[in-house]
Amino acid sequence: MLEFLNNYGLYLLIVICLIGLVAYTSWSIKVRGTKETLENFREVAFKFMLAAEKKFSNGDKKFIYVVERLYVILPDPIKVVFTKDDIQKWVQTLYDDFVMDYLDDGQLNDSNEKLLG
Repeated sequence: MLEFLNNYGLYLLIVICLIGLVAYTSWSIKVRGTKETLENFREVAFKFMLAAEKKFSNGDKKFIYVVERLYVILPDPIKVVFTKDDIQKWVQTLYDDFVMDYLDDGQLNDSNEKLLG
């Protein structure tokens, strides 16, 4: 048993973390509702974007990294509704909104929505 943990412990830990993340996401959708869950995914997407910025220099690799990570943590019932292409579009929209908000006044405060709306 100890030899198995030495050889596959890291993989087992990753699988357990992914199962936990999927379970939390499913619970979050049921308990908190869709709007709050989308806000949580938005925060996770931004964290993945920051991780990609540190990990890759190529923009395409960064984008693929974020989309792949987000798609992996989506619960299967949501994957029926949202394809990987939908996630790509959503991530691009998040990034565009983030950049526009930051560039207009140097702060992340939804001020670009105030200007547009």
